[in-house]
Amino acid sequence: MEETEIELSKENFEKWSQQVQPKSQDTIIEMSNLQDRSNNENSKLIKQIQELQEETSQVTDEIESTYLLDNTKMINYLSEKNRHIQDKQTIYEYYYENLNEQYTKLNIFLIVISSIVTLLGSAQLGDFWMSDIAKTTFKILVIVFSFIITVLSSVLKFKLYKEKIESIGKYMEQLELLIDEIEIFCKHIETGTISDQQFFDKLNEITTVVTRTNTKMFNIRSDNYYRFYRKLKLIASNKWNIQHEIKTNNEKRYNEFLKQRLATMTERLELKKKFTTIENEVTDIQSFYNNDIFSLQQSNDNKEE
Repeated sequence: MEETEIELSKENFEKWSQQVQPKSQDTIIEMSNLQDRSNNENSKLIKQIQELQEETSQVTDEIESTYLLDNTKMINYLSEKNRHIQDKQTIYEYYYENLNEQYTKLNIFLIVISSIVTLLGSAQLGDFWMSDIAKTTFKILVIVFSFIITVLSSVLKFKLYKEKIESIGKYMEQLELLIDEIEIFCKHIETGTISDQQFFDKLNEITTVVTRTNTKMFNIRSDNYYRFYRKLKLIASNKWNIQHEIKTNNEKRYNEFLKQRLATMTERLELKKKFTTIENEVTDIQSFYNNDIFSLQQSNDNKEE
């Protein structure tokens, strides 16, 4: 039996469809809800999507993990990457401190200027004892200070100090977490449980976090960047010099201790030799007196007496 669909007018059968059997004389009109049919089609599509997802997951699971990369090379690469991230974090920390200092100074200056404007406005209330020149001066000062307040407020809004400080602060926290994650990941590599695919996935994750600075919010002027970089290297150099000096002083103290210990051991050895010589001499004397010849001579002497 072949079924054909008959289109009906929207006025009477807006949400219904009609199915007809042409071979029979009787026309069979089947009333079905279009919304139910669409729900059935959606359920079929969802079921197909789920089957595709299951097949994809099975194919992904069938891919064998490889361990071709050397663990030492992976650790060295991540350690170098981690060092660059730490340098970048330090540079943005200097930039954060610089922005915060500028923002604080401007806000303090605005508070002072606003207070002065309020004071001048209050002083004008008792202007009955002021001369015309003083009144004019006060008005001019109020206008000038108000203009300065407006300009500084516009600069603060245009420079986006507050937004930059908040964004850079959150970014430094993310870098701090990323540095810790890289160190933990290196420990997992040492155990030999990290595959090549996991290593490359970790590199993609690191790149995603680090490259968030490619926006206007994180831009640093080149002169400021090199100034911060020079400061970073200078601090690193001073830190190395301090550590080297501490290590050198410790080695000097240890060498002096060894010299004193050697001198003490030498003295003890000399004393031990002297005591050994004396003990040997005492032993020789005792053996001489215990000799039979000495005993016989002594007995003869006693008899003669």
